[in-house]
Amino acid sequence: MKSYHKDSLTRNILEHLAEGGKIALEMFFPPGYSYTDPSRRLFGLNRPCRHMFTRKEKASISSILSRLQNEGLVIRKGAKRAAVWRIAQKGRVRLRMQEKKTADPRALPKSDGIPRLIVFDIPERQRQKRDWLRIELVSCGFQPLQRSVWVGTRPLPEELIRQIDEHGLGACVHVMSVAKRGTLKNIVNRGERR
Repeated sequence: MKSYHKDSLTRNILEHLAEGGKIALEMFFPPGYSYTDPSRRLFGLNRPCRHMFTRKEKASISSILSRLQNEGLVIRKGAKRAAVWRIAQKGRVRLRMQEKKTADPRALPKSDGIPRLIVFDIPERQRQKRDWLRIELVSCGFQPLQRSVWVGTRPLPEELIRQIDEHGLGACVHVMSVAKRGTLKNIVNRGERR
């Protein structure tokens, strides 16, 4: 993805669940039989799953699924160990919205030359959210002045602002434009040349 979105574990999970129809079709068209091969090709069942999760990602999947369930994006059926997860309609809509934004190269607002400071104070217990925000800021062309103070010359995308609120970080993240650059001039100019 070349817009401000990076491939995220959350998106990969939603995409994986959205492709869940493949699993049901596998029951009707099992691999290894010549008479099921044409149907498997027709339905794309011979393609390997493109969501191979790392061991570290697998450890995070449970907590992400719980969060997605709370947001109404996925549905769980069954007890915890034997749970079957599927994507909800709201999750499909979110996925389509993200795909549209990703496909649109204009999703990242153009630089207007106005320096903006992003200052955040996210508690240590929310370290994952803090790391997520830093990744998003880098993909928006911002650079760190300090670990929790970032500078860039473009407005933040509306989608990112919405996600900040969804993550419950609205009160922790502050965006300010700078009227007089002072020593920021050198840093901002260096960032614009990249």
